[in-house]
Amino acid sequence: MRSLVLAAAAATLTACGSSEPEAPPAAAPADELAAVVEPLEATPEVIEESAAMSTMNGTVTYLMRRALHPEAVIRVRLEDISRADAPATVLAETRVEAAGRSVPIAWQLEYDADAIDARMVYAVRAEILGPEDTLMWTSDTVHPVLTREAPADNVEILVVPVRGR
Repeated sequence: MRSLVLAAAAATLTACGSSEPEAPPAAAPADELAAVVEPLEATPEVIEESAAMSTMNGTVTYLMRRALHPEAVIRVRLEDISRADAPATVLAETRVEAAGRSVPIAWQLEYDADAIDARMVYAVRAEILGPEDTLMWTSDTVHPVLTREAPADNVEILVVPVRGR
């Protein structure tokens, strides 16, 4: 009886084993794949969701009674100043031509709201540049914005003259 059971088991195992390797499944034709996989198109809705732009407004001013150079340009930057041991990371920048105007000069800055992390510290800084981007005035204090109860709009930046100018 035992030999009969062993013979039946051997026959079953031999039938299951095959000396020929199995062929891989046939690849689907490209037409079939194209019908299943649709390409993602950039619709305006997708673009708006991926770039949540916000706007911050403010003014740049100084206390001296002095006219700006006719070619002066005001540069305002939004910076991540969270890391004390590293340079600030510029997140956005705008340039405004003074065009003969006097201070205060209004500015508007667009930035990616999705890039703002409530745990970090952000600030705006301003510079007034003369001909050939010569630095004439700069902000010398931190103007916090956006997080930790700092303003998100209507920011006044006070600049001081650069020595030797």
